[in-house]
Amino acid sequence: MDGWFIAKKSLDFNDDISEVHLPDERISKITLKKCISRRKGEDILPNDADFHRELAISYRDMGYHLAIFGYSCQFYEYACFFAEENDTNVLHQLHIGEIVTIVTEDDETFAIIRSIFSHQYNNQQFAFVSVDGFEITNRTVLECPVFKLRSTNRQ
Repeated sequence: MDGWFIAKKSLDFNDDISEVHLPDERISKITLKKCISRRKGEDILPNDADFHRELAISYRDMGYHLAIFGYSCQFYEYACFFAEENDTNVLHQLHIGEIVTIVTEDDETFAIIRSIFSHQYNNQQFAFVSVDGFEITNRTVLECPVFKLRSTNRQ
């Protein structure tokens, strides 16, 4: 697993459409939509030691120091949110399987959205987007760079 993005707010696990909020002032009204079955979600993102390790790291990055017990995830097909761009709120949608650009201070890279899910911890729901990143191959086709998915431990 390459990267995760995180949002949080208390949610009802039984809702098909769940609104969550990110502690980034430029992003608002995050909504997770179209629940998918746990079985289908676990086919994409298995409930194993690697998953729990990555989840614990993500929580630690948010300032939570915890042990994760149980498995209380709900998977979704897509997430919607508003992002402030040039003083305008722009609606974005992230769908499983889409290719996205990830811009950091130092670089710009591409990734494929692998999973969108919420996880319950301490009576709160936290939303995550899991991605697999691409890496440049130093080859070109028609003067365009060629990318490949980074190697992961998962099948």
